[in-house]
Amino acid sequence: MVCTLLPLNRSIAAEDQAEQNHTSFPSTTEQVEQVQSVINNTYEQESVVVSKPTVYLAGDSTVQTYATSKQPQAGWGQMIDRYLDEKVKISNQAIGGRSSRSFIEQGRLDTILNQIQPGDYLMIQFGHNDADTKPERYTPVPDYKVYLKQYIDGARAHGATPILVTPVGRRDFNTTTGQFNISFPNYVTAMKEVATQTNTKLIDLSTRSVAYYNSIGAEESKKVFLHVPAGVYPNFPDGVVDNTHFQEYGAIQIARLVAQGIADVQIPLSEHVQNLTVTENTAVASGQRAMEKLNRGLVAVKSKNGIYVGWRMLGLDANNIAFNLYRDGVLVNSQPITGATNVLDAKGTVTSVYTLFTVQNGKETSVSTPVSVWQQQYKSVPLQKPADGVTKDGVAYTYSANDASVGDLDGDGEYEIVLLWSPSNAKDNSQSGYTGIVYLDAYKLNGTRLWRINMGPNIRAGAHYSPFVVYDLDGDGKSEVALRTADGTIDGQGKVIGDAKADYRNSAGYVLTGPEFLTVFKGTTGAALDTVNYDPPRGTVASWGDNYGNRVDRFLAGVAYLDGQRPSFVMTRGYYTRTVLVAYDFRDGKITKRWTYDTNVGNQTTYTAQGNHALNVADVDGDGKDEINFGSISIDDNGTPRYTTGLGHGDAQHLGDLNPNRAGLEVFGVHEHKDSPYGMEVHDANTGQVLWGVYTGLDTGRGMSADIDPRFPGEEVWAATITNAQHVPITGLYSITGEVISKNIPSSTNFGIWWDGDLLRELLDDNRIDKWDYMNNTTTNLLTATGSSSNNGTKATPNLQADLYGDWREEVVLRSSDNNELRIYTTTDMTDYRLRTLMHDPVYRLSVAWQNAGYNQPPHPGFHLGADMKQPPVPDIYYVQ
Repeated sequence: MVCTLLPLNRSIAAEDQAEQNHTSFPSTTEQVEQVQSVINNTYEQESVVVSKPTVYLAGDSTVQTYATSKQPQAGWGQMIDRYLDEKVKISNQAIGGRSSRSFIEQGRLDTILNQIQPGDYLMIQFGHNDADTKPERYTPVPDYKVYLKQYIDGARAHGATPILVTPVGRRDFNTTTGQFNISFPNYVTAMKEVATQTNTKLIDLSTRSVAYYNSIGAEESKKVFLHVPAGVYPNFPDGVVDNTHFQEYGAIQIARLVAQGIADVQIPLSEHVQNLTVTENTAVASGQRAMEKLNRGLVAVKSKNGIYVGWRMLGLDANNIAFNLYRDGVLVNSQPITGATNVLDAKGTVTSVYTLFTVQNGKETSVSTPVSVWQQQYKSVPLQKPADGVTKDGVAYTYSANDASVGDLDGDGEYEIVLLWSPSNAKDNSQSGYTGIVYLDAYKLNGTRLWRINMGPNIRAGAHYSPFVVYDLDGDGKSEVALRTADGTIDGQGKVIGDAKADYRNSAGYVLTGPEFLTVFKGTTGAALDTVNYDPPRGTVASWGDNYGNRVDRFLAGVAYLDGQRPSFVMTRGYYTRTVLVAYDFRDGKITKRWTYDTNVGNQTTYTAQGNHALNVADVDGDGKDEINFGSISIDDNGTPRYTTGLGHGDAQHLGDLNPNRAGLEVFGVHEHKDSPYGMEVHDANTGQVLWGVYTGLDTGRGMSADIDPRFPGEEVWAATITNAQHVPITGLYSITGEVISKNIPSSTNFGIWWDGDLLRELLDDNRIDKWDYMNNTTTNLLTATGSSSNNGTKATPNLQADLYGDWREEVVLRSSDNNELRIYTTTDMTDYRLRTLMHDPVYRLSVAWQNAGYNQPPHPGFHLGADMKQPPVPDIYYVQ
């Protein structure tokens, strides 16, 4: 027989008085045991299995459900339903500030027991407030154990199943070791003892949560707890730092841990558990290449007709992944979003806050970090410009923000920017003269500077001296930075590399003597992790083609998966005559050399003088391992030469699936030598076979490849030069198969960028984005970034172009004209096309990594992205965490 439980009211006058006065604890172990005795004598245990059970939750503020007025604060009980199927109903009775005692005294257990039915479940988590010093909350450990038994027996008396849940851990860790501490250990132990004594199922959320916190680290755990900056949430205008309570993302993760516990205790409820993965279902079970794990890149931007909101579809997202978008806690979409990953929210305002949930099997799973609205079409990243200086011969100079790259330096799923500061007296290698010091900074996207590296007096300033690599080289989930250093380089922690007093600059300002080093720096701090001698070494200056220091100091750098699985990095020297490439690994804190390729070794005369001012990296032969496309030559993953076209040096080159109607990848390039048979040409990236070309008889300095005309399959190509700062066409506009489309070419032969809503590529030059009007053979302007400037003189290149935010379309990073900030411009044009983020395509991601080297070139993916494109395959990657 199942009886109805009478309310456990506060019938003792002394207890009422203590509750009012808060001067003494309202119960004793003896009184509690008296009540327990009544329960034991009143109820008979009954347990049944039902097809649609209700799970009742009794707990504190870490469990409770919060109103939207408290967003983003949430309890795990608010999120547990997403891990249980539709046959389970949740009744969350948890409330903040309650202990195991006060929850009963206030009649809240009565409320549950008056509703609970045979076959239902009661989950009990207390301890946070029982350990509190406030009299109305505090419960001594012996009393705590007796109160827990009341919950257990009350549930069993109604034929329901009790489940004890040890108190979830707080954000409390050892600052020396970084390891998290067990919260309320006496209460955790007491609950475990009760579970054993009463034969009650137990979920050790204390242990599970601490293990989870340790797995992500102290810094990342801020995303779990209620750490909110000022100005992001209307409900917390001044921000909040709370190491007990969770924000929505954290509540979801803790709910997942609870659900895992339900699955592990092997009761009928366990059969209803689902969606236990931390992230969404992926399109493939595993991949070959290690790739950074990114967040959703949610972005909200003020536009003419409302608020534009965009986000990433990640590389391993399932094809059918869906999303829910919330504005200020209100669902924006009427049905889960299964199309393009952008929304125009006409009801949004500049004060709105947006949050994105993924949806699986009709239930919301992971949640993005909420974002506020950009007030203009760019995000401002404040900079700390270096102080002006004076060279040793008395020439004053200033600084401008030059080339940049990105990597997830701290492993939080968001990119950081690594920026090179160039002095105003930077030199081309052909120019003599002293230059100012080169600096390398790292910034979070909110403008926080993580570190600054001073390259010292023995690293000359100029476009060809300091290409740098930003990439997760050791697979720890955080990017490192690698580049050439010298005596006097000061790392991000103030430590000098080599001899701090050495100065090898000659009277012409060149550095042609003294040691050169290769250093890998820690992404989070800028500290030098390892330094080795730079190879390829300088050697005899004249062996590189001249004796005054021009050709010896032509450097490039890039990243390549030479084993097909983990990234290596390649440092090079020379391309006008002698060419040397050296491949390195960074593993276990050490730099090691994989191989060296040198055109001076063996019979390599046909490979000399074939390099470009940039390189490309891709798996061109389909073996899963990357090759290095170095101008007119190709170097295999093991450092052996593959082919040379013999067409000589060039200033611009593009590698990708330029012709989708042809198997494999193609290379489009232009060439500087006037006697070259082709001033521009297209060749097979794997074999080097020239597919077609155009003789120009000129130094063809500019070449561009992009799909700008949907009437012709694949990309279109054209060439030009810059004379007296004017764009001068050299060829007409050609299809990728060599068909002449027009004698006119676009007014830009510089960068391509995916910007508007179609699949064609737009044109980026200086601070302008233009679109080719293929019907009228002219360009129209889409964006002029007023107040922003490009870099590198007539090259007019951005600091960086890459898919940094939002959907698959690209952002452009430009410096403000006063160099006080970087501006990350993003599109607000809607698109109907749903594609994965380009940064999870291996060819595109590696293109971004080498973009800063030499003459910057735009990135291309390894698949054709353009009109009439096919759905690209899922990238062969796995996420590094």
